[in-house]
Amino acid sequence: MQATDTHLFDRWDKLVSFYRSSRRRWKGWAFRGHASAKWTLASSLERAAVERFRLSLAVLPELERKLLRDFQRQAHHLIQGVPDFKDRLGWLALMQHHGAPTRLLDWTYSFYAAAFFAIEKARPEDTCTVWAIDYGWCRARIRAAARKQLGKSIPRKMEDLLWLQPSIPGVYPVNPFRLNQRLITQQGVFIAPGDITMSFADNLTAMGPPRRRSPLRRLNIRCTSRFLRDAFDDLRRMNVTSAALFPGLDGFARHLETMIPVIHEIPDDDSPSFPNSLPNKRLQPTGRDIQGSH
Repeated sequence: MQATDTHLFDRWDKLVSFYRSSRRRWKGWAFRGHASAKWTLASSLERAAVERFRLSLAVLPELERKLLRDFQRQAHHLIQGVPDFKDRLGWLALMQHHGAPTRLLDWTYSFYAAAFFAIEKARPEDTCTVWAIDYGWCRARIRAAARKQLGKSIPRKMEDLLWLQPSIPGVYPVNPFRLNQRLITQQGVFIAPGDITMSFADNLTAMGPPRRRSPLRRLNIRCTSRFLRDAFDDLRRMNVTSAALFPGLDGFARHLETMIPVIHEIPDDDSPSFPNSLPNKRLQPTGRDIQGSH
């Protein structure tokens, strides 16, 4: 299935205006940022096994089982508080969080978080993409397919559809019951293919054509220096930064690069140009609010 609703933006204010002007239409949608408009939608498992190592899609179910088994057997030596052994989605989410290849694709309910992920490492003249998917439509379609295959005995939880045999092709939103900190801060949700012997794109196509609008859209961004400066300045004020989205020292260190366009314009609070640091002068109230930079 191709994204039939595609737009191109080269100004940050135009992109934000487009999103805000149709915000009601985005209810029930999730977003995903890609640093390159050339990238397709594919899971890390599909990219690693098929695109990199040239394995067949047919081996992915067994490969997923073995990768999960190895991770379950050894992870307890490295971290505390692992999921229950039977919580396969919880384990896949933990694997995804730490960089292992899985069938899960990271999406977010936040348009602004997805835009940040798209442009975080962008250079001028790069073309990035924010994908949008109607997960409400996906959920309804996969439930209809499950009722057709299973009758009235369809699983109550969406995640249980992932392990059906035979598999039901399609993509749909899932999240483990216990959310890790990154899922919380990023407003994250996973979109997973139901049949990993098919590509993510073919799983989406297998759900059939939509009656009206396409359930998949893409907003392409042609980056310029001005776009990046305006975007990072606005996103910083919203607290959509690497420091916030990736809690910890690594996230904070990543954040400093996107601060470069604006940090040179922000006075240090311990510099002579900052009012509180002027020697031998006492600040008098002026009736105006003095706001800090952060």
